[in-house]
Amino acid sequence: MTVVVALSAVISFRSVYEPDLGWHLAHGRENMSGRLVRTNVFSSTDPDYRQRYTSWLSETTAYAAWRIGGDAGIQALQAATIAGALTFVYLACRLWSGVLPSLSLLVLGFLVIEPRAIPRPHLASFLGLAVVSWIVQRAVAAGSARPLRWCVPIIALWSNLHSEAVFGVALVAIFAAG
Repeated sequence: MTVVVALSAVISFRSVYEPDLGWHLAHGRENMSGRLVRTNVFSSTDPDYRQRYTSWLSETTAYAAWRIGGDAGIQALQAATIAGALTFVYLACRLWSGVLPSLSLLVLGFLVIEPRAIPRPHLASFLGLAVVSWIVQRAVAAGSARPLRWCVPIIALWSNLHSEAVFGVALVAIFAAG
């Protein structure tokens, strides 16, 4: 667990150039004030344009983290999300493999996440996919579909965090087909 926290902190508590962060925080601010953003309200040319955006919960959470801790709050939220993703990847591997192969995959996961470790809603998809992978591995280990029932609320939550929740549905569907 110390390795996971250290790796997550290394890629979260650093200087990050993210030009859209203010836009995401503004959406979160609007959401928290009770006005769920459904149009392109920040556009001067077409503020009524329908916005099919599905990351309202990520933006609201990011804004709450920013209100509580400023930039460090955003980085702490990012570190916690990445630590969660890496932890669930490790736990999924440990169901079938020893410590060394699991740590190897953990390092590989770190290398995949590191270039995309910026405070944006897609971080929720790293965590969501890791959790669904762990649940699928638990179902295999148990020889039962019962653990898969947890995929429904996990994917429902994930779909309000980021649109890549469809990959969680695809993973369960591929597993079921197999």
